[in-house]
Amino acid sequence: VQACCSQGKKAKILPEGIRPQEEVFCRCRAAIFDWCRFVAQWVMVPWCSMLLGICTVLYFAVEPNLVTMAPVQRREAVGFLVVGAVLLVSRLTVFADYFSEDVDEL
Repeated sequence: VQACCSQGKKAKILPEGIRPQEEVFCRCRAAIFDWCRFVAQWVMVPWCSMLLGICTVLYFAVEPNLVTMAPVQRREAVGFLVVGAVLLVSRLTVFADYFSEDVDEL
């Protein structure tokens, strides 16, 4: 709330003397940003489930072609799919804080 008030004064959006209206505005603004952060963190759950669903559909779409492949080729194709999915999910979950630090500095 204090950051909102100081930034509002600095940007000349809020008056120098903080009235109760401005404090309520800053509290609501902070609450909305906290809610948005919470939603952004939980949006990864449906995203991961959709990725798993897409990978499953793609696997069943290419399964007839996988049967005709040699075991080494089949292992490479399925391994590529698995490694790609794991990299995407780990980027979303494990490295989420690492990539979001750049945005905070802007």
